[in-house]
Amino acid sequence: MMARSASSANPVNRRQTSAALPLLLPFPTEFQGLDVELAIDLADAFAKRILDYLVASITILLLWPLMLVIAVAVKLESRGPVIYRSLRVGKIGAPLACYKFRTMIPGASLLRQRLLHLSERRGPFFKMANDPRVTRLGRFLRKYSLDELPQLWNVLKGDMSLVGPRPHPLDDVALYRPEHHSRLEVKPGLTGLWQVTARANPSFATCLEDNSGSAVGKR
Repeated sequence: MMARSASSANPVNRRQTSAALPLLLPFPTEFQGLDVELAIDLADAFAKRILDYLVASITILLLWPLMLVIAVAVKLESRGPVIYRSLRVGKIGAPLACYKFRTMIPGASLLRQRLLHLSERRGPFFKMANDPRVTRLGRFLRKYSLDELPQLWNVLKGDMSLVGPRPHPLDDVALYRPEHHSRLEVKPGLTGLWQVTARANPSFATCLEDNSGSAVGKR
């Protein structure tokens, strides 16, 4: 009876084994490659995020006395808020509130349209070396990029990275040509190569070329 029972159970086991065989077969090579690449990309993005968070946190702890002095000086020089929230375009076109120390007089955005013809940058964005809207303190802060210190908070929040393409205002992005949208594939950065080379060559083409070098990977 026991032998007969065991033999009668064998067909069921064989059917179960044959049904499970496809599950034991290896995945196609192309899918394995995708899994490995995805894992590497995720690991790189995670490591970059941790590095951004640590460096931004340490920098804020070290520079908070300087940031406090700047905030008081901005408040004393002219009326208006100390921190200016500039609406920019971030990764994949997402809106981004970019924090900066205010360096312009109140109502500066309303005067921008009147000064567009004086822009010293070629391409779809506005820039003037002697912008009349900038305050005396603002010129000093901009010269040494001290006005951008509050963007360390953007890095802590994960909206920006330490290194990457600088985020452009909405009005400038609206003038992008199709080939310009590639810069939106990566997270914007606090600084990049273009911040150095722009003084010598202010063209928008230079901006795109340098950004492709400063943004390592599509994070």
